[in-house]
Amino acid sequence: MAIGQQVTVYFDRDAPVTNSLTDYEAASRNNVGFSRFLIVGIIVIIASILYSKRRSIRH
Repeated sequence: MAIGQQVTVYFDRDAPVTNSLTDYEAASRNNVGFSRFLIVGIIVIIASILYSKRRSIRH
């Protein structure tokens, strides 16, 4: 980036005084993907714990 170069400035809709050269919407999409990954991971862990407890009760 050079002095005098034209750039696109993105503004946060929730906080208009916040601005950045990074697209907030694109960054938000990345966070959603990571959140989904975490939720699925937590569900898998809970399911495996419940399955192992259920299996141990039967024996």
